[in-house]
Amino acid sequence: MTGRLQSAAGTQEFPAVAQQFPLASAMGAGSLLACLFSLAYLESTLRTVRRGRTGPGKYVTAVPLGALFGLGGWLLVAVLAEHEPALPYGIGCAAAGVLAAVSTVWATSARKAASRA
Repeated sequence: MTGRLQSAAGTQEFPAVAQQFPLASAMGAGSLLACLFSLAYLESTLRTVRRGRTGPGKYVTAVPLGALFGLGGWLLVAVLAEHEPALPYGIGCAAAGVLAAVSTVWATSARKAASRA
């Protein structure tokens, strides 16, 4: 597959498929780092919940972390599959990430409350 660039000087053809491994790109490495960061930060939030912290802050923290995890996973899969990312799938993955993160925090909170009773 080749691309074509036309200018006043003439036409230039170039390969449209990268020769490097997909994770070596900025989008590949960045999406992997975003996933790892969001998981590490969510685990840190869960640790504070297990230690007895109460309040709505744990859910407020879980929402952007879940969205970041969903978007990072969406971009990572798109990069590794060498497909162009489609926005509707990205929105769906972000929503699924938010749902997963909030559910995880809720389950940890309920488990901690049940162990106290």
